Amino acid sequence: MNPALIFIGAGAASLFWSAACTAAGVRCHRPWLRRLLLVLGLLAPLLTLLPWLVGTSMLAFLAELEVNWFGPVLSLFLSALIGGSWILKAGSEPRGGGWATVPAATWPVGSLFALFLLAKAGTAGALLMLDRTAVAAAGRLHVEASDLMKVNLPPAVTDNTNAAGIYTAAFVLLDEDTALGQEDSPLRDTAVDPTSPAVSDLLDRHAPTLTLLRAAAERNGCRFPRDWTRPSFEMLLPELQQLRQAGQLVRLAALRAVMEGRFADAIRDVGLLARIGRHASSEPLLISGLVGIAIDAMALDTLATMLPQLTPKDRPLLDNQLLNELLVLSPSLTRHFYGEEAFGLRTFAALADASLGMEILELVQSPAKQQTPSRSLLSGSPALTFYRIFLFPDDLAGYRHAMQTQQQLAAQAMPYAEKQARIAALESQLNEKRPGILSSVILPTLSGALRAEARSQARHRAAQAAVAATRMRLKTGSLPENLARLVPGAFPAPPLDLFTSGQPLQYRMTDDALLIYSVGPNGVDDGGPSGPEADGPSSNDDIGLRLAIH
Repeated sequence: MNPALIFIGAGAASLFWSAACTAAGVRCHRPWLRRLLLVLGLLAPLLTLLPWLVGTSMLAFLAELEVNWFGPVLSLFLSALIGGSWILKAGSEPRGGGWATVPAATWPVGSLFALFLLAKAGTAGALLMLDRTAVAAAGRLHVEASDLMKVNLPPAVTDNTNAAGIYTAAFVLLDEDTALGQEDSPLRDTAVDPTSPAVSDLLDRHAPTLTLLRAAAERNGCRFPRDWTRPSFEMLLPELQQLRQAGQLVRLAALRAVMEGRFADAIRDVGLLARIGRHASSEPLLISGLVGIAIDAMALDTLATMLPQLTPKDRPLLDNQLLNELLVLSPSLTRHFYGEEAFGLRTFAALADASLGMEILELVQSPAKQQTPSRSLLSGSPALTFYRIFLFPDDLAGYRHAMQTQQQLAAQAMPYAEKQARIAALESQLNEKRPGILSSVILPTLSGALRAEARSQARHRAAQAAVAATRMRLKTGSLPENLARLVPGAFPAPPLDLFTSGQPLQYRMTDDALLIYSVGPNGVDDGGPSGPEADGPSSNDDIGLRLAIH
């Protein structure tokens, strides 16, 4: 049903009400009652429409929604004001013979009130039908969200191959150690000395935990018990923070093995650390993918610490299967955007069938957005009904369009700068005219995710070049002077920088380090990634690895 019929019915009801009250008022002999009915005839429709006018104006000018209904409601308000004023003036103006001769005295009061009730009932019926249409769409959205999530889940695993149970046992040991959450915990210090007594005590204390984590990482699959057929933003994901903490513990173990010259153990832990990252990112949510990228970066940074210390006798260690997996399997977030869409569709469905109210905005908004006009406006059952009837269809359509556009951009192969420009244009368009209240809150920001994914891929290319350069050093006794020396032995052509147009990675030798890096999102060579001594924020966004020269 066309929502325009609702405004036509509401406008007719307002005019019939004004006419009925005017006809009844002019028949009254008591002046105070006559004035009351005439005033009610004009003001009652206006007072009824005023909250809708204020609400839609907030949607249009404060929330800046593309579809806000301010124009139709303003037209309805003005028609009630102008039409009601004309009816009042034309119907109550005496023709020289007092109130008994006014035109409205001949109007059929009962028929006008009946027409008012009929128009009101028709409007209410149209509202009810549109509301039921939105509720009926909820069932289809639930099924669609469930199917979309199941398609993008990792393959099902048996209990014997699932790492989740072993991780859970390790998490219990980590949670019981309250010292890990303190400010001076070695897990919270990225520049901690792996040979310090604090690190030694931590690793010795958590030797059983490390055994469990290594056993879990050895398994190919990881599925924590969750009902993915009903994805929801209320779903808690405590394992992500625990996996990050587990990765930090394995990283310290690998660094201590490097310092002690146990390179086989170190390479194994580095490879298993990368697998922990892949387990973290196995669930099709952006937050899962980003945590996986962070753990993967730990593995690559630890590898960069170890490579300069390898000697020729350690050369076979570079053929380790886990190490090769780390180098080749660069994280990708494309699949995670489909999982995000499933969560969004499920949230729309929950609003449509009223299993969730507008308080869902409090669950998904960031603290900075928690006082937006959209949240204060849409609270309570009447507002939810208004949302379902007037805003839900366009909000859902806008969300689908934005998600599909983002997914297509994320999957397309094009230079980073071009892709980033197109995404920035899309996000600017969405910020200027938001498609809806819910979509503007739950739409993920693709630019940040794309940047994280591209940075991870650049770091992987630098790691591949670093391992190839180390192989040459172990074979010839010296590092190559440039990336061209690795062609064609290690690469068919020098590895390209994703953040430039066809330029290779930067390869620079300093007095104390070999730097292999990308110029980063700003496209400017800032001299290579910052060293461990760097402190505080910096404009340097170069991405890569530093291999110390001993």
